[in-house]
Amino acid sequence: MPRSPALMAGDVLASVDLDPGLVRSVIPRIRPDRIKIRVGPWWFRMVWGSRIAAIALPWGVYVRPAVMERLRSGSEPLRNARLIMHELVHVEQWRRLGGARLIGRYSADYVRGLVKTRSHWEAYRGVRTEVEARAAARLVVGID
Repeated sequence: MPRSPALMAGDVLASVDLDPGLVRSVIPRIRPDRIKIRVGPWWFRMVWGSRIAAIALPWGVYVRPAVMERLRSGSEPLRNARLIMHELVHVEQWRRLGGARLIGRYSADYVRGLVKTRSHWEAYRGVRTEVEARAAARLVVGID
């Protein structure tokens, strides 16, 4: 199956009225116009939880096919911008912390949360990098 063309994160963010200075201050190492959004390969999506819409790596964002359809259609522009801003914060975290520190911090936070709460979703919501990404997306896009 051929790969669908990538979208650029900057195009998704440009679909809503965001403060460019605020975006730059939140993700200083990232140029949204240079970050590609692609559908994650089937084998990659197999390891995602069913409620995970996207995953960020240092070079780009991978989304589920249904999410890509929503992004391409331009429907729900605020929801789209919030998701992409959240993922761009994760790209920024990869670059700021480096892979080993990011994965170590994420894993340790998740395991601590899981031991404390016995709930996958509570543990996930408590991971510091996730808290930071949600707060930044809320600040920039302005919705919950």
